[in-house]
Formats: sequence, C-alpha cells, structure tokens
Amino acid sequence: MSGGIMKNITLGLLFFLIIILFIPYIEASQISFGDKMGMSDLDYQFYEDIRRADLIVQGTLYDGKSLIINGSTIPVQTEGKIYIKEILKQNNNSNITEGMIIDEYQFGGTINNETTCYNEICPRPKPDDSFEGIYFLNNWDLSGKGRYYKFKNSIRSIDELKTAIDKAEKGLPIELMDMSYAAQYEREQKKKEF
Repeated sequence: MSGGIMKNITLGLLFFLIIILFIPYIEASQISFGDKMGMSDLDYQFYEDIRRADLIVQGTLYDGKSLIINGSTIPVQTEGKIYIKEILKQNNNSNITEGMIIDEYQFGGTINNETTCYNEICPRPKPDDSFEGIYFLNNWDLSGKGRYYKFKNSIRSIDELKTAIDKAEKGLPIELMDMSYAAQYEREQKKKEF
C-alpha cells in the first residue's frame, strides 16, 4: 500500500517538474503561433512587422526608378535610396549609421506612369519625388553593400513608433493610435472643444 502511495507522489512530483520546465516554452509558443495578447488586428500586424524588420529608420527616400529583371519588358522591382536621419531599430548584423545612404528595393513597378502593384505593395508613381517617412527594411543583400528590401513604410510619428518598437522588442503588446478617418475626426472635434 505504501509503495502505491510513494509511486503516486513520485509521479505527481515528476508531472509538476515537467510543467515547471515547459512553462517558458509554452508562453513563447503562444506568441509565435499567433497569440495577439489582446492587441487589435492592426496593432498585431505592426507588432509582427516590428519584430521581423532588420532595420527601421526615419529618413528621406529619393532617386526612385524601375528595374527590369531578367530581360522582362515589365518592371518587377523599383529601387531608390534612403538617407537615414534616425535609426529606430537595428539588428546586430547591420553596419548602418545615421547620415548614411542605403539602397532600397521594393517589388512592383511603373509602366508609362501607370502603377503596377505586387502583393499589395505599390511603388512611387513619380521617380523624381522624394519622401520623408519611416521605413521598415530587411537585409536583402548579404554581401554587406547596404542594399535592403523595403516591405513597409509608415506615417506614424517617431515618438509613437519608438514606444511601440521598445515594447515589441521586449515581447510586450503594443497599442497604436487609431488612424481611421472617424477617429481623426473625433480627435479634431475634441481639440475644438478645448
């Protein structure tokens, strides 16, 4: 009888030990398998974009032009240059500094001033324009030439994004300001009241 009790106690302790050892892995897997941690769809998408970006910078995008790949008559990429004013996130492998100019590539293209899009990413309609903004980049050229693939740009304020980046890097949920027209109208009305 006492052997059965000891066996049950041993199994209970073993089960308890396994649970304690695997709790960190369970928590990590919840985030990696799409646990939104209470975030809205938009906030969660930004959270994922921040986490996967190699480089997030504020800067000026200029000198945009279309590229023809593999002799195709349809441009499938655009390229440009980004003058970096501030680095908001940087991975350990990138040797990027403020004031540096890097090349950026983006899928899509322009044909006779008509925009073509790829995977909902559309290039700039006018190659000579320059654009101030915040750019999410991934290292696309591992040879160290400073060429990056741009997968997102944002009109969010730097202060808001700095807070979001800091939280996302720590695995904490983020909450961005609602940028819908209805929310902006409501904020304008509140400003008028005061």
